Formats: sequence, structure tokens, C-alpha cells
Amino acid sequence: MKSASIYGASGAGSGAGGAKARRMWFRRERPRAGLDLTALDRLSETVERIVVLLPDGAAEEEPAAPARAAVLLFVPTAAGYRLADGGPAAATAGARVELPEGAFRVLRLGPSPLPGDARRCAFLEREEPPRAGRTSDG
Repeated sequence: MKSASIYGASGAGSGAGGAKARRMWFRRERPRAGLDLTALDRLSETVERIVVLLPDGAAEEEPAAPARAAVLLFVPTAAGYRLADGGPAAATAGARVELPEGAFRVLRLGPSPLPGDARRCAFLEREEPPRAGRTSDG
């Protein structure tokens, strides 16, 4: 019994016609374009000219550290959450933040939830004062 290919009895993969089609497919090689590096050479020359014009040591200087910017605070309250402006002190995880609602710790830093706002957002958790007679294991 003859088995039919998935293309049917006269498809590209069956019989002598299919073999001929495969040979023709592999013969159709597209001409390969030569690699043109002239643009890359020009760019390299331009960069070398720019480096020569820089003052001594300017190429090795590291960019100055950005000033600590104010962050947005994501503050948990009894009625939900609220957003508040915070100072640069709140820009590190674990930092303590004093607000009118009480003392908080920065749990983590993330992107601002406000669209188009480039500030970082400090997600806070309420810092509970230690209770008398309470141990750390429960």
C-alpha cells in the first residue's frame, strides 16, 4: 500500500515531481550582498577625532552621582493607601520615616504608580512599637 504525504498524492513531497521541486528550491540561492564596512570605518575615524579634541582625562571621568531626589511615599492607612511626597531620606530600603500618622519603615522601592512620574516610590509599612511582655518568638 502506498502512503500519501500530508500534501496529498501530487504534493511537493511525493514522487519524482517532489524530488525535482526540492532540488529546484535549493538551487535558488539568492545572491549574497558583499559586506560594506565603509560606514563603520568613517564612524571610527569620527570617534577618534572627537576623542583627540577632549581635554586630558575627560574620557576616563565617571559621571557624577545623581543627587538624591525626593521620592513618592505609598502610605498604608486605616482607610486604604495614600500617596505623599517624601524626602531623600526615604530613598533606601529599611529607612525609618516619620509621618503624622506615625512611624513607618521603607519596605521596598519601586516605580511610581502615577503615569509619567519618573520618581521612585517607597512602599511603607507601619512600624509598631514594642509591647511590654511581648517576646520576639510570638
